[in-house]
Amino acid sequence: MRLSLRLVLAFVTVATVAVGTAALIIGLNTTSRFEKFASDVRHHDAVHTAERLSAAYERTGDLRQAAHQVFPRGSSRGLPVAVVDLAGNLVWSTDDPESRVPDDWQVTPLVSAGKQIGQLHMPQALEKGHVAGHGADSRADLEQAFVNETIRSLLIGLGIALVVALVMGVLLAAGITRPLGRLTAAARGVAAGDLGARSRLAGRDELATVGAAFDDMAASLQAQEAVRRNLFADIAHELRTPVTVIEGNLVAMLDGVYSRSDETLQLTLDRAEGLHRLVEDIRDLSLAEVGKLDLSIEPVPLARALETVASAMRGQALSTGLTLEVEPSPGATMADESRLAQVLANLLDNALRHTPPGGSITIRSGAVDATTAWIEVSDTGEGIAPRDLPHIFDRFYRGTDASGRKTRGSGLGLAIARAFIMAMNGRLTAESTPSQGSTFRIYLPAAD
Repeated sequence: MRLSLRLVLAFVTVATVAVGTAALIIGLNTTSRFEKFASDVRHHDAVHTAERLSAAYERTGDLRQAAHQVFPRGSSRGLPVAVVDLAGNLVWSTDDPESRVPDDWQVTPLVSAGKQIGQLHMPQALEKGHVAGHGADSRADLEQAFVNETIRSLLIGLGIALVVALVMGVLLAAGITRPLGRLTAAARGVAAGDLGARSRLAGRDELATVGAAFDDMAASLQAQEAVRRNLFADIAHELRTPVTVIEGNLVAMLDGVYSRSDETLQLTLDRAEGLHRLVEDIRDLSLAEVGKLDLSIEPVPLARALETVASAMRGQALSTGLTLEVEPSPGATMADESRLAQVLANLLDNALRHTPPGGSITIRSGAVDATTAWIEVSDTGEGIAPRDLPHIFDRFYRGTDASGRKTRGSGLGLAIARAFIMAMNGRLTAESTPSQGSTFRIYLPAAD
């Protein structure tokens, strides 16, 4: 059964039960209250009639004559009344004078001058055709007609409520199923390969929230697909150059263009090693991004981490006329020591390549709070152009130097550094001012 039909049936069922229950309660309550009202009216009539009989008795001194004045004969449709004296004898009856007074009639005492002179008998419930002057529309007829009309009105209201519930059910079902239809169409589009398909549901309700979540998911898939395609293109581009050089050198040596000297073989070997490093970098980056990188997380003293990498890079810094300063702090961080050293070496290598002679590079550490430690590598080099800064952690992205030329390298170093730090539950940030230098800061969990 379709969702729209189930929703319509649900609305109609709920409306039927609710209105039917309300109609039943109102009908029973109305009938009960009206019967009480009618009983009170009959009691009032009996008391009023008894008072009239008592007044007529005081004028005539005879109970029969008093009844004759109050209830003149001549109409078989008169009010059913019987007057009985203190001895229990029937004195007057509007029906058959010889008939016996029914036992279920209500009894009202007749009192004159403080003494009871007889009893007035009247029925508890009026029968049809017993109110003089009303013809066929007796009081009992009117009472029953009122009850019937009340029930009829409730049934009509129930029918109208069902029609309204049906119409509202159809409208509300359409309002619910229409967005679901758009969401379904968008989902099928994505499943068929159209990653640009969107539900574009607007609003603040739950369906709009689901639609927005789906659109975000589709946008993420589309972005990931674009990254995947760009990655394959970038990998092909990066591999093409060393493979072409290696192939060209080998062909040239086979054709006799190049001599098979150690120098030519070394050049070819250097290109092969560079190609191997590129493949290893791509492998490490892929493993880190999917959470499959082999890590050994343990407490690493901050001072040791800084001194280890600085010692390895200090000779290169001095040879290029740079000052390398280390400002360690106490404490330790939770990290894979070899991967952290690899990241720091990459950051220091970038700083060495982009800082002119006479500049300085500083590597320092500290703590944000009791749970987070930081390590910072800053330089006084050429800085990073504002247009390049948002992209420096992208795969294969190479910015431009001061002359506008592409920088050296594969464009994977910073992408790998960030992936490694994220794999260790940290983050890597960068700040830079052109011609003044750059600062890279690593945040990692602090060791207890």
